[in-house]
Amino acid sequence: MLELDLPTCKALIDTSIEGIVILNKQGDILYANEVFCNYCGYSREEILNSSVLKLIHEEDLEKVREIIERGFKGDWVFDEFRYKTKYGEVRWASGIFRPLEIGGEVYGVGNYVDLTETKNLLRDLEESEKFYRELIEGSAAPMYIIQNGKFVFVNKKLEELSGYSREELFNMNPFDLVHPADRESVFKKYIERERGLKGEENYSYRVVGRGRSGWFSIVARRIMFKGSPAVYVTGFDSTRLYNLNEELRKVNELLKLVIRKLKENIDAMEHLVDGIRNPLANLLGYVELFGDEEVKEKVLEQVRRIDEIVNKIDQEWINSEKAMETLKSFENQSNWRGI
Repeated sequence: MLELDLPTCKALIDTSIEGIVILNKQGDILYANEVFCNYCGYSREEILNSSVLKLIHEEDLEKVREIIERGFKGDWVFDEFRYKTKYGEVRWASGIFRPLEIGGEVYGVGNYVDLTETKNLLRDLEESEKFYRELIEGSAAPMYIIQNGKFVFVNKKLEELSGYSREELFNMNPFDLVHPADRESVFKKYIERERGLKGEENYSYRVVGRGRSGWFSIVARRIMFKGSPAVYVTGFDSTRLYNLNEELRKVNELLKLVIRKLKENIDAMEHLVDGIRNPLANLLGYVELFGDEEVKEKVLEQVRRIDEIVNKIDQEWINSEKAMETLKSFENQSNWRGI
């Protein structure tokens, strides 16, 4: 058996990667290694024979007093607490405080590590997780993750849109929410994406929920979830947009009918104008050749009246053409096909 002499033991303690402190029953520091001093920011001379409680954060004083008391009663106490450095910085320590008998006298020995960075990291992770959880849960967009053909995450908005609770969704086939006419196509896209054969994609499909149906427009991408591939989906309920598209389609059909009828009328007016003006021109030529002055005057008066009527018809024809062009522009704007 290897036996270590006192100088060797002291050297091992002094160079330990843990902060080591030895106290008497009153809580005074009788020994502190270099790591412990570095944790606190004090030199060894500054803290020897001083109370360890002056290093403890005010809110943890009672806890540390209890740890010391239990240690001197024979317990090995594992706990964590806050302490203050020489410069007022508040940090965290974790470790074991236990009794140690030397020469018939009982002392308390603490072995501690500084876990401030770990605590800060955990706090940041918790805050980040809380932030993203609230962001996702409070989102107006439905979000979910499918892995191995099952829901593994859904947010509140998906519950609202589907009409199913989170527990129900976790226990059902996600593709039962897809309209039968679109189910095969949507399932195929999911399989290809989870296997890495498809990249991010935008598309729409019909959905059926509890007591409702409609359209869902989504963005789907492959992700790693808990170490395995999965498909993350977010999107929006596009039912109103598709209904609007259907209404626009009907308006478009009506506009096409109106434009066709209007063109027929324009063509008819054009033929009518030509049918009137040509005989009038012939009549005027005949009167010029064979009519006397009185007859000419009467004929010209009637021709002027007829010409005024024809001009009005001609203007209406022009106005109708302008109206048709306007309707055609509306027709072009209504040729919307959705998302």
